[in-house]
Amino acid sequence: MATPKKYTELQGLGRAIAILDAIAEKPRKAKELSETLDLKWTTTYRTLTFLRDSGYINHDNMTGVYSVGTRLHSIGTSYLATHPLVPAARATIRNTAEASGSTVQLVERDQTRTVVLVAAEPGNQTISRATPGFHFPLHCGSKGHVLLAFAPDDFQKEYLASELLPMTPESLTDPVALARKLETIRQEGYAVTQRDIQLSTGSVAAPIRNSKGEVEWCICLVTGANDLNEREYSLVEIALQAAQSLTTIAGWRPHLTVQ
Repeated sequence: MATPKKYTELQGLGRAIAILDAIAEKPRKAKELSETLDLKWTTTYRTLTFLRDSGYINHDNMTGVYSVGTRLHSIGTSYLATHPLVPAARATIRNTAEASGSTVQLVERDQTRTVVLVAAEPGNQTISRATPGFHFPLHCGSKGHVLLAFAPDDFQKEYLASELLPMTPESLTDPVALARKLETIRQEGYAVTQRDIQLSTGSVAAPIRNSKGEVEWCICLVTGANDLNEREYSLVEIALQAAQSLTTIAGWRPHLTVQ
């Protein structure tokens, strides 16, 4: 029996989205995409050609590498422009960076990854891989730990049952130990990690709630690992204050209980 047209189109759309996701994670060659996504070479090439001709991806003829194109970048820019928090949060993120002397990020969860929406750096510091465009798994970094700690229970269980690959020797990949840490984060309201994304850095993160009181984002302060050792307490306080300010901007007001 022939496959209905609408399902054929959805399958093609699903392949295109999978390829775009893979390229957004990192630029890749067609062969790597075909192998990673378990797609036939002809299907991969046909989809890449369509996406390239449509402006969603670029192709380097010298290296054979495909990367994010102008049209896809435009879609992402539109998302940030209409985001419920980003436009209003920029000033707070910038002021927090100057006050803390650290790189400050506004972060949200994209399935199993963290996505930096906005980042600001103080005048005297630049940290690599801390700006928008770098995505990390939820079990690496304080921002991932916060967003995972407040994610739905079913999602947490599924994530902890998956393969947790390290980014550095300090990455926490033991699911039992990670589950314990997530519980601590829910109790204390913040997370601190050291050298688990880059050996030279550490970070502090605190949750930001949306207008319904749900943790949808977090603020993350990234600094040198040695600097974090010296200033952990003050950086946690700054992160918590900024998170509370951004939660207020997002529209959440805790309900008062009448006795």
